[in-house]
Amino acid sequence: MSVSLPNDSIPTEEKASRGSDHRESALLAHKWMHLLSRRGYLHLARGELERELVDTIERLFQIVLADPFDAEPAAGVGARLAESQCVDTDNLSRSVEFLGKALLHSPRLRGTDQPADRVLPALGALMSGYSDRQRHLNQQRQEELNQALLKVAWEARRKQQLCESTLDESFANSACGLALTELDGRFLRVNEALAWTLNRTTTEFAGRTLFEVVHPDDAAELRDAYQELLDGRIPRLWRECRLVLEENETVRASLTASLVFDVDGEPRYLVTAVQDDSEIALLQNQLSHQSLHDPLTGLPNRQYLSTHIERCLRRAKAETGVTLFHIGLDSFPAVANGLGSTVADRLVASVAERLSAAMAGENAMVALIGCGEFGILVENSPVTPDVATMVERIKEQLGEPQYLDGSNGLAAPVSIGVVHRPSREIAPTELMRAADRTLRRARRGGRGQWQLLDEQQDARDRQSFSLAASMPGAWETGEVDLVFQPLVNLADGTTLGVQASLNWAHPGLGTLPHDRCVELAEQTGLMLPMGQWLLRRACQEVATRYGERAPLLSARLTRHQATDPDLVAGIRGTLEATGLSAAGLRLGFPTIALAGGRGDAVENLKVLAELGVGAALLGFGSLADLSLLRELPLSAVTVAASLVPPESKQAAADEAAEQALTALLDAAHQAGASVLVDGVRTTRQAQCWRRLHADVALGPLYSEVPDTYRSATAQVAETTAVC
Repeated sequence: MSVSLPNDSIPTEEKASRGSDHRESALLAHKWMHLLSRRGYLHLARGELERELVDTIERLFQIVLADPFDAEPAAGVGARLAESQCVDTDNLSRSVEFLGKALLHSPRLRGTDQPADRVLPALGALMSGYSDRQRHLNQQRQEELNQALLKVAWEARRKQQLCESTLDESFANSACGLALTELDGRFLRVNEALAWTLNRTTTEFAGRTLFEVVHPDDAAELRDAYQELLDGRIPRLWRECRLVLEENETVRASLTASLVFDVDGEPRYLVTAVQDDSEIALLQNQLSHQSLHDPLTGLPNRQYLSTHIERCLRRAKAETGVTLFHIGLDSFPAVANGLGSTVADRLVASVAERLSAAMAGENAMVALIGCGEFGILVENSPVTPDVATMVERIKEQLGEPQYLDGSNGLAAPVSIGVVHRPSREIAPTELMRAADRTLRRARRGGRGQWQLLDEQQDARDRQSFSLAASMPGAWETGEVDLVFQPLVNLADGTTLGVQASLNWAHPGLGTLPHDRCVELAEQTGLMLPMGQWLLRRACQEVATRYGERAPLLSARLTRHQATDPDLVAGIRGTLEATGLSAAGLRLGFPTIALAGGRGDAVENLKVLAELGVGAALLGFGSLADLSLLRELPLSAVTVAASLVPPESKQAAADEAAEQALTALLDAAHQAGASVLVDGVRTTRQAQCWRRLHADVALGPLYSEVPDTYRSATAQVAETTAVC
């Protein structure tokens, strides 16, 4: 019996990947160590330092590649760097810069979406953890020093010379700035590290107080804090403040102070440790800027714009307000897909520059808020141009083609959604969503258009989006269900079959019919699974109730269903599972899906016809559609909803319209297709369609409220005719 080693179960590819990753980390650690050795003294032996650096790099890769991403563990990595003394404060900025480049260019992050959104927060957390741990270590050193000073005070008579020597050594050689002061803050002694931080010599502190080297705006608060320490209200003091250099420049620093007591337990001195935070603050500011700005254009990003909107709304004047422009670069997808991402990036950068130029002289922020999308927030004044003028200014600025790849003149047409003078109480996120919805409505009217927010239409759109988002839950709970509508022979009123439809019994809005359900399901991609469910459920119910005598079952496909590569397999599986015959099923294909007589929908239709499944043309309404009847195996047409029989009082016009409709329907008959009309509401409409030679009808006239399968198919009786 042989026992495999645990490593044998690891695939070869994974072993190779792990080995490659480790080699990359080792190489990066070697480069990092070389960088540190050129910049200062190494506190660890080279072998130990290299192992620490490899471990740090590996842990950073694990953090930025984790799913879900969480930057917080990087704080522990920073704390470890501070604790191990691998990297001192002087080398921190160079180390962070090195790690940022190494992580962003690593092959391990090539498959990661927006790697900068992971790397920058992780490095920020690393610096924060480093700073916190360094502060804690300083406090520990402070405590150790206090203990040493206390020991000196207690053993002064017996070991005064030895203790003073120990104190001098600790004080003078500390990498942290240290000051020994009287209780009123007057300097007694400072070490070289503090003198270097403040760009002074140690002798220049004589006769001065600690508060004289603190910025005047911070001095009063610091005095109060020291008084709390002297009064015993706090055990030690920690404050961030600005220290004044000899040239009246300032440096940010962290101060940690504690009392030194004499042998009688009375406060005797103050020991203050000073940590220079200027470099850390600078790096944090740089990381903050990078997290709020787009690296390609330098423009504020969506997060920054949202924060800016909140501030501007608070201070906006009621009579002028603000205006938000949401600008979509219409040519961006074509440029990116046709000429490549490099040219697309150049186009975005060019548009960013020209939009900024268009807003020159206005109190406005231009931001990049999406892929090829910009936002402009204008704080209006009495002299700010009106919205139409601003839009024309933007389009004029972007109108001239740019030769960004050396040969092609690239245009920058844009569509724009505008929200003018919104309520000051609106949330920034809702304002940005309203502008986005307005842009989408403008694009529905054609590219290159602009539109102002229509609050009533926006309210309807919000309701529609809300319904679409909640539809999956309604489907799961049974609010969205299957209903059947009878297909009625216009010649004698008999029921020839049933049409399967969706019906949403909404608790607040009442019944939502099939077309509305389809519209909502299409918004979220729900229509494909819901359409499959509808067909399977309808086939099952018809087959179960009627068996071999089942009436014709009709179902309408959407454009996406008609072109679905899995449509044929799904229908075949449904028929096999339910036992319904292929001849008992007829599927409606939209004209737009079959246009041109080729494509996935046409292939699906032909294969289904070979299986025996009937096919109908949905939206029949022009002579051009007749070519589809001649070229494809279609047995029926459903007349387009726009072709409503005339009911006006203009007899001549009505007669001409009826003649045209009759000719169109007769042409469909000559092509071998029966004609079905939907939405019949009145007896007069039914009579009119019968006069126009339509064959089958369905609609509210025959089922006032969408009925259940049982009530609809009850009218079928023994009839099994196919319409």
